[in-house]
Amino acid sequence: MQIMTPKARSDVHVNLPALQKLDSMLIEVLDSMVDTEYWYVESGSRSGGRGKNNGERQTKKWWLPSPCVPEQGLSQFQRKRIVFQAKLVHQILKAAKSINEQVLLQIPIPMAVMDALPKSGRSSLGEDLYHAITTDYIPIEEIFVSLSLKTEHSVLETMNRLEGALFAWNQRISEERSRRSPARHSWKFMKDSSSELEKMSACIERVETLIQLLKSRFPNLPPTFIDVVKVQYNEVIISLSWHNMPVG
Repeated sequence: MQIMTPKARSDVHVNLPALQKLDSMLIEVLDSMVDTEYWYVESGSRSGGRGKNNGERQTKKWWLPSPCVPEQGLSQFQRKRIVFQAKLVHQILKAAKSINEQVLLQIPIPMAVMDALPKSGRSSLGEDLYHAITTDYIPIEEIFVSLSLKTEHSVLETMNRLEGALFAWNQRISEERSRRSPARHSWKFMKDSSSELEKMSACIERVETLIQLLKSRFPNLPPTFIDVVKVQYNEVIISLSWHNMPVG
């Protein structure tokens, strides 16, 4: 008889102590929110006080309760307390997102999805962005400004294009290095190939810098296409592994 016991993945297990610490810190913040001068009301409620959106609610997240404060506003003590709690929660969020990003980086892109990704950096980026990335003298900050990103959708679309280019270039570099052999190719071929790989490596570095800039300017973006499929595929594998496990 074989006994089944749950086991955390190694990449998750190594981060569990930090995640548990962050969870405890967040619970402490929530538990400290007692005797507050503010409260929350459901949409359409006529509770007294000054709300964030009096009258018709002008918000995308209409299902969330609205915060309300007394007509005279919050006391100085309550304001300082909220600012401190907000900064602490923001630091917890940043730490949790950093751990999440590191775990996602270690999850391979599923083979079933690779065929749907662009086969070249140029096709993923489009001509204008490709030209900007491959032109060394154009600063990354200038490229960012030229993108004229107005909406969350446009930012996410740009992130998907950049990550698609990263995948294509990294795949190309991996393939070139695996099949390079001095015995099979001339010195001129090897030199040209090395020059091409160096150009791609430089482009990868510039794209990664631009991605980090986008993440810093738009910290609350939804997950990218590649991150979504990594998580979905990982859930399927875990489910299949669990169901196919022998029970005795």
